[in-house]
Amino acid sequence: KPSGSSLTIFLFLPHVPTSGCPDVCSCSLGKVNCVDRGLRLVPLQLPTNATALLLEHNLITTLQNGSFVAQKVLRHLSLRNNVLTSIHRLALVGLHELQDLDLSNNSLSLLHPDTFLPVPTLRTLMLGHNRLLSLGPELPRALPHLRALFVHRNALSDLPAGFFESLPSLSSLTLEGNPWICSCGLWSLFLWLTKNRDKVPGKQPASTRLQENSPPRFPADRSFFIWNHRIPSPAPFSGGGGERERLLASCKESSRSSRSLSFSPPNSTRNESLPAQPLGAGGLAESQRLISGGVWGRDRKIFAAFPACSQKQKIEVKRSS
Repeated sequence: KPSGSSLTIFLFLPHVPTSGCPDVCSCSLGKVNCVDRGLRLVPLQLPTNATALLLEHNLITTLQNGSFVAQKVLRHLSLRNNVLTSIHRLALVGLHELQDLDLSNNSLSLLHPDTFLPVPTLRTLMLGHNRLLSLGPELPRALPHLRALFVHRNALSDLPAGFFESLPSLSSLTLEGNPWICSCGLWSLFLWLTKNRDKVPGKQPASTRLQENSPPRFPADRSFFIWNHRIPSPAPFSGGGGERERLLASCKESSRSSRSLSFSPPNSTRNESLPAQPLGAGGLAESQRLISGGVWGRDRKIFAAFPACSQKQKIEVKRSS
């Protein structure tokens, strides 16, 4: 009589993330709501068919490598009002269809140049109310379809030259609340604003942190001379008429004065830009050209930039009417 026997079979299957809803979250119709759940990390098991993920008002400090690698169809991701201080350069890998990313109200000070490379489809990027010290030129290059960029209330003082040239679709921008430094690095931003003022709500950032009636000063590289001035006259301006503002730029050692700039205030009910004007041969060398521009508005401010004189000379700017 044959003895009884049994056969035990062990099956080793690879671990596949489940597509169930995390216990601490609620899920409905592709939307995963994990708002205000005391989370310190992004949940590991998220529905793979989620199109919107809300992780707002939690205690998340970092986005780790591959935090969203299984979210192939996610379009909206919000991490606002956390305590984020860092984002791994591969944290957004897998988000092939992401369109809106909200990282506002966190403590981010630096972003890795590769942070946004995995999300070229992004349309809206919200970075307001952080501690960002700079935005690298890699950001606009990685986001060619970006339409809205919010970087208000950070610690930005400058932007890379040509930053906006790589963002042809940009239609909304916030910049207020940053300690902008009046230097050559801000010149490209100023020129962009004069052509796209309708895209920036609120105050013009080129003048938000510049002191009224500030004396002329040189930036460290002496490549340009920057002057910001507010016309003291309270009288309203009418288009083409009213007072004329003249700025005189000259090199102190030169026996001849350079040509002056005359500005006629336009209608005060809207901001107007003043075109660039060449200096020509006056008190400065022919090779030194005056690059100037201005913005007139209800606050009657003018912003102008001049090429610096030689190291042995001192440039003088005087106001006359």
